[in-house]
Amino acid sequence: ETSGLLLTWTLHYLTKYPAIKKRVVDEIDQVVGDKAVPTFDDLNNMKYTLNVLNETMRYQTLVPAVTRQLVNQDNVCGFTVPKKTLVIA
Repeated sequence: ETSGLLLTWTLHYLTKYPAIKKRVVDEIDQVVGDKAVPTFDDLNNMKYTLNVLNETMRYQTLVPAVTRQLVNQDNVCGFTVPKKTLVIA
C-alpha cells in the first residue's frame, strides 16, 4: 500500500509542477529509451526521478500514525509511562 500511495502522491505533485514533470519524463526517456520495461540499473541512473520520489516521501506522510493505549503502567528508557497513556506506534 505504501508504494501505491507514493506513486499516487508523486503523480499528484507532478500535475501541480509541470516543469518538474518534464524533467522526470525527459530523464526517463533518456535513460530507458525504447525498452519496454526499465531495469534496476536504469533506476540507478535516474537521479532526478529518485530525488522527486524521495522528496514526495519527505513531504507527504505515506504511512498513517497508529495509536495504542497502554493497559498497564510501563517503563520506557527510564521513563515511567502511566496506564491509559496513548502512544504512537
